[in-house]
Amino acid sequence: MGLVYPEVLGLGYDFIHKTITAKLGEPSLTTLIVLLILKIVATSITLNFGGSGGLFIPSLYIGGALGLIYAQVLNFEPRVLCVMLAMSAMLAATSKSLLTSITLVAETVGPSFIIFTVFSAAVSYFLTGNRSFYKSQLLNKTSLSSA
Repeated sequence: MGLVYPEVLGLGYDFIHKTITAKLGEPSLTTLIVLLILKIVATSITLNFGGSGGLFIPSLYIGGALGLIYAQVLNFEPRVLCVMLAMSAMLAATSKSLLTSITLVAETVGPSFIIFTVFSAAVSYFLTGNRSFYKSQLLNKTSLSSA
C-alpha cells in the first residue's frame, strides 16, 4: 500500500496539513476514496499486529479526506470549511470529546469557521451515542457515574 500511496503511511500529519492549506492540489475523487480506505486498512493492520500508533491523528486524517470528498461531490467552496467540519465531526464522534475536537481543529486551522465547527462536532457527538474508539473510556465513564 505504501509503495503506491505513501500518504497512508505514518500518522498522516503531512496529509492533514496539505488538506488544510489546500496544497494537496486537485486529487481525483477516486484517489481520495482510495486514500480513505487504505488509511483505515493500514491503521487497522498496524494496531492489530501490535504496531505502535494511535487512533487520534488517523481519525483527523480520515475526517480531512472525507471533507475533501464531500467538497468535490457537492462542488463546495471553500474546501477548507468542509475539511474542518468533517475533521471536527470525526474526532468528536470517535473520541467522544466534544470540546477537544472543536479546540484542536480551531487551533490547527484557525478560528475562521468556529461556529460551523461547533455545530458539526455537536451533531456527530450526540448522534453517535455511546460508541467510541476507546472502549475503556466508556467503561470508566459508566462506572464513575454509578459511583
